[in-house]
Amino acid sequence: MGAGGDYALTDKFVVGAQYRYYDFGSEHYEVAEPFNDRDQNVKLNTVGINLSYKF
Repeated sequence: MGAGGDYALTDKFVVGAQYRYYDFGSEHYEVAEPFNDRDQNVKLNTVGINLSYKF
């Protein structure tokens, strides 16, 4: 899931930005003693910017 947009600075240059959200779910790991069981829930938020040149 995400959103983004671009804006033309000139007829040749375009600048843009984007946001993305990732949810990789959760897992429960059971391990043998003497280690502890573990729950893992991975989520990631990213933001990017770009500058493009049109030929």
